[in-house]
Amino acid sequence: MLRYASRSIIKMIRNDINNVPGITAEFVADAASKRDVYKLRYDVMARNKTVFPPTHYCIRNGDEFRDDYDDDPSTKHFLVRKDGKAVASCRLINGNKMKLEMERFNWFDVRPNLWTINENVNNIVEPTRVVASKSITGSYIAPLMLTHCLLDMHDSKYECFVGVVNADAMHLIKHYKKFMPSFVQLSKEKFAVNEFIPGRSCYAFVSRIGATEKERDMYILTTLFPCFLLYKSIYFTK
Repeated sequence: MLRYASRSIIKMIRNDINNVPGITAEFVADAASKRDVYKLRYDVMARNKTVFPPTHYCIRNGDEFRDDYDDDPSTKHFLVRKDGKAVASCRLINGNKMKLEMERFNWFDVRPNLWTINENVNNIVEPTRVVASKSITGSYIAPLMLTHCLLDMHDSKYECFVGVVNADAMHLIKHYKKFMPSFVQLSKEKFAVNEFIPGRSCYAFVSRIGATEKERDMYILTTLFPCFLLYKSIYFTK
């Protein structure tokens, strides 16, 4: 019964999220689309701001926000266009292939803390560089993008996804947990991320996807489906 329900739900989700009028939401790999991703990041994160000076390691070509992870072939870039204009994007970093940003800069040693959660501590993914244009604030597009990415994590058979959350934005966790109940705090103490933003502190979080089909079926029902419902509820009300 669990397998039948999860298969039916995931089929319905795939059909729905790939057929949204006026929206193109997809993983992209061509140079032009990736440049749209980098420019959108720059416009959202760095334009007219002093947080990221021109010398920051992520500022490239004057109007792109990118780093070496973006050029790795295992990194996946997701881009949402509304009426042809780039409005939201994120990337998925494959922990099977490389150290995550928090590991590379020694912010947090994530894998030793996953032994009680993952059988394979390398089989992890990190959604990062999540940005959205102000023009879509409060719309259904951000949860639509999240639904796409959660589906891809399932299809790629990752055991969990990890991420960092700004220590000053912990109130958002209560919101996340409404549709991602397995999203739990991994680091006991906050840690500095000075290489990215001097003076910024974060916590590491993790959400279990599963190593077996039964676990991944539960992930569909408890995480993917609630996120999809969030997207649909906003879609029909705004």
